[in-house]
Amino acid sequence: MLISSSRKPAPKTRSFCKNLGHTFGYEYVSRGKSSLRDLGLKSEDLGHKYVLLVYELEGNPSKLSFFTNDGNEILSLKITAKISNERLFIKPKELKFKFILPGLEFLKTFFDFPLDSNIFSNSIEINESKNLDEIANISFINDKGEKSKFEITIRRILFIADELKNRDEKMFEGKNG
Repeated sequence: MLISSSRKPAPKTRSFCKNLGHTFGYEYVSRGKSSLRDLGLKSEDLGHKYVLLVYELEGNPSKLSFFTNDGNEILSLKITAKISNERLFIKPKELKFKFILPGLEFLKTFFDFPLDSNIFSNSIEINESKNLDEIANISFINDKGEKSKFEITIRRILFIADELKNRDEKMFEGKNG
């Protein structure tokens, strides 16, 4: 996946994009004057299927939009993020999902990592949020087994293409989904 941001990202958004790129082992490019079509072509040249655009609100990452290389939006998530300026100590080639909250399995579409509930390091956990106005928390466990300071909270699913929709949408009842 190719990761990019708004045309003139704030430092926090740029840092967030770099953290994502390092964590998942994906390329981050500064968007500049590139159109979505240009990003799709670059993604295709690099052998990726998707482009992830990170949008910001008041200088902070606020939305993740996933596009096919053709420019079709297939998922949009309203988020908040905790950003780490420290080294993450995550090895992308060894990264696995430890847990994915039921109803959010469609996220595996974008991340080609296996699911292994018996691991204690180098993993991603997608757990239900304790707050009613949030859906889930995405936590990253480094190669030392420690929870990193880098964290993403999914506040709302703004758009999801029909091909990704989960059959059981009851999980989102009572939440802003």
